[in-house]
Amino acid sequence: MSSFRIAIILFAAIGSLPAPWVRAGDELFDPDPRHPWNRLHRFLYVRTLGSGKTLDYDGLDAPVSRLGKFLIVEPSHKQALILLDDFLKTNADKRIKDPLKRALMQRDLWYVFDALAQTNKQTIYLELEAEDRQPQRLEVERRLAQIMKRLALSEQEIEALPDNYSAAIRTGTFPGNFDPKNPDRPFLSPDLFSKNSPWIYVKAWGNDLGARDHINGTDCRALFTVLFRVPAGRKAAEAYVASLHPGKEAPRVPEGAMFALVRQTVLINDRGLPQASGLVEHVQLRTFPTFKEQHFYEWLLDRKDLLAGKNGGLHARKLDDLEVVTGYLPPLADPFEAADAPLMDKPLRGCIGCHQPAEDILSVVTFGGRRLEGWQGGDLTDRETQARETRDRKRMSYSWGLFKGLCEESRP
Repeated sequence: MSSFRIAIILFAAIGSLPAPWVRAGDELFDPDPRHPWNRLHRFLYVRTLGSGKTLDYDGLDAPVSRLGKFLIVEPSHKQALILLDDFLKTNADKRIKDPLKRALMQRDLWYVFDALAQTNKQTIYLELEAEDRQPQRLEVERRLAQIMKRLALSEQEIEALPDNYSAAIRTGTFPGNFDPKNPDRPFLSPDLFSKNSPWIYVKAWGNDLGARDHINGTDCRALFTVLFRVPAGRKAAEAYVASLHPGKEAPRVPEGAMFALVRQTVLINDRGLPQASGLVEHVQLRTFPTFKEQHFYEWLLDRKDLLAGKNGGLHARKLDDLEVVTGYLPPLADPFEAADAPLMDKPLRGCIGCHQPAEDILSVVTFGGRRLEGWQGGDLTDRETQARETRDRKRMSYSWGLFKGLCEESRP
């Protein structure tokens, strides 16, 4: 997914608004490049590199680091306050009514908010606490919280957001099955969410969450579910998972088995509660055509294509596609401040590093495998349970308490 468009951004004097060079087609929310929604989102998601060039970051997580200088050190701090205040004072939230656009803007602001809300105790560099700049963080967070609150959709509006996965399937653009003669060709399973689907939801034995590390990595701002299928059908898949007891030896993966990791958007509704939506942001598929063979595929969300109704906004990642290395958890250092170009990696080629050996279930980290606690076994679950556990875990977090407290304030 991550495509990177290089442009030049010239900044005016400290305290003035940034004046980016905007190309045709760069407007995300409105055709007018100076629309306050475009200006705010571009300021947060187009990052300046060490050379003065910029990178239009379209990754799923905000390009903001807890230990970086962006948004808390001048000139970006003052520029952020000007943009956020302008958005609030002009009631810019009322200028766009489209629920999908409002959902996307709230989602992206939430990622920025939580990146700033990380405490020093969540990093290993506790000696940096003197550099914390907590007042500057709170100035930005206070404004972000007020805007996010104004953008909130009702429960019904969130439930009615487009089913972009089904939209992608309906285009007929993507192969629906694994092709053993062309194993590098990505496919998108058409029955992943269908009624009586052969795919079943799974998790580790005795654990509430099916993708605990991924959920923790996003601080519960996204719903992650793990699905499993075998060629023999749903009942055979359920029987296999029922055999995955923690006290037994880990078995081989059934030949032809598939696993899917699905990431969906969580939003804050107008009752002030986190609510999982049906918007699919990321799909990882893994096939086991033989006992000693596995293949990986990824589909990621493109914001512009989502809003344009193109292929449900989902793009297949190729083996050699590059992505900015920001770390599995929120990064300890800002990769956009380090050099003229951030460190890049080929994530799809690196999947095998955490998912081997191929011939047994230990390669499926959901069931324990490579965790420190070792083999845990498997169990069945469902999407509703995973959404509830994710929501409840988020409501226990520090960042959620901070957000709720700042929402009670009447003004920045």
